[in-house]
Amino acid sequence: MESVKRKNGYLLRELGNSYVIVPIAGKQLKFQDMLSLNETGAFLWEQLREEKTEEELLEAVLLDYQVDEKTARRDIREFIDQAGKAGILQ
Repeated sequence: MESVKRKNGYLLRELGNSYVIVPIAGKQLKFQDMLSLNETGAFLWEQLREEKTEEELLEAVLLDYQVDEKTARRDIREFIDQAGKAGILQ
């Protein structure tokens, strides 16, 4: 199973009831460079400080949230797909 980790050079910022990931390190900020997240997405971003597999992410989500496994898997896959398209995972 493939593992993922977040790239360096991005910060998570809380904006009201949502979160955004923004680039740092001298990159000129453009609106399309920001990725908007909900609480679960922010939790997954924090989990990816270290390289983890989807199964490890699933275990973490199931421990911290009252959600069924099917929903958690779907949410994790959606996060990984969006973050991958945004180029913020390695």
